[in-house]
Amino acid sequence: MNDLTTTGGKPPSLTDCRLSTELWTLLSSEAPAELEVEAICKVPALHAEAKVSVPRLAAVAAPCGADAVRALLQPLVLVYGVGEAARSPAFWKIYREQLAGLPYEALEQAVNDYAGQPGAEFFPKPGPLKALATSRAIPILKALSRAKRVAQSAPMKPFTPAETAQRRAEVAALMSKFKIGPGAPAARQP
Repeated sequence: MNDLTTTGGKPPSLTDCRLSTELWTLLSSEAPAELEVEAICKVPALHAEAKVSVPRLAAVAAPCGADAVRALLQPLVLVYGVGEAARSPAFWKIYREQLAGLPYEALEQAVNDYAGQPGAEFFPKPGPLKALATSRAIPILKALSRAKRVAQSAPMKPFTPAETAQRRAEVAALMSKFKIGPGAPAARQP
């Protein structure tokens, strides 16, 4: 068994990836990817963790497939009493076409989100269920994309205290050119 083997034939989840909170926060944040990838590359431990997380995240982000769509929606068939329609392959075709490309965990969470809504009285239509699953898939897919970028990047060497002081002096000198006051260049008038 490998480190992503799960019980019950269920695909691996984010929990199975065992990512540190710090890494997950950077991989899935709303901040621009360039900033987060750079932040990860600056910390050797995070860089190493991100590199080894790529295959794990890829397994979590993999499309769930048609069989998983039906397996995840089957309990809703019972709850919402779909009846004979659920026996027809045509009934499941549109659900499989719309949802099979999403990660298992995202679809599973979307089904739970839908069933937990106060107004959920009917079997979900494919579009709204896909929207719920897509919103759950975005952090997973974003994390995989960023982890791949980190894996392709070399870890950044941290600045020494002398380099930091030199860079601060350079920035201060540059900023002094833009200060307003005696001896500063006069502002242009339009």
